[in-house]
Amino acid sequence: MANCQYCNYGLSNNKAVAYRCGNCNTVWCANGTCTGSSGRRQAGRTPNSVCQTCQKSGFIVKV
Repeated sequence: MANCQYCNYGLSNNKAVAYRCGNCNTVWCANGTCTGSSGRRQAGRTPNSVCQTCQKSGFIVKV
């Protein structure tokens, strides 16, 4: 099992990126405590959530 490169969380399906902000392109794995590629956690992962990196809403997508 691979680990997420950002938070070292185990990934059962080897998919390192699970969510992305379409505005700033920060990516996170599926772990709610993942710090992501920007070093900031993103707990809310619905499309209307505010991105904790760029502070914009409406851009979070599952990839």
